[in-house]
Amino acid sequence: MLGDNGILERMRLGQAKDEIKNSIARLTRENNNLQKEHTVISNNQTNSSFYKEEAAKSGYISKGEKYIFFKGTEKKERPYIESDFKEDNYPVKIGHLRILWIIITILILSLYFWKKNKEKNNLDDNLKA
Repeated sequence: MLGDNGILERMRLGQAKDEIKNSIARLTRENNNLQKEHTVISNNQTNSSFYKEEAAKSGYISKGEKYIFFKGTEKKERPYIESDFKEDNYPVKIGHLRILWIIITILILSLYFWKKNKEKNNLDDNLKA
């Protein structure tokens, strides 16, 4: 139940699936924005250097052009990314805490109803006596 094919694994896979869905949605939005920019730039009748510069910043490469990446030139500081704060960075996984929370809740509710039932039985015994 809690092993490799159990609840914890399913929860981990569900979280991984959600992260992938979020990544796909983000990339789709970025792609749509780039396509809009490309449409604006390609529909513009002027060949001014401003539009060519903006196209290059957007990542657009005209036919026949090549884009060269140099290793080691990427920025060292990067913007905040949600994946930086994965639960793998913490000693206790959120799935374990959820299961612990469920167990504690069940225990508290069991004690509450046991005490309530005991009080009811004591009241019934007092009324009979």
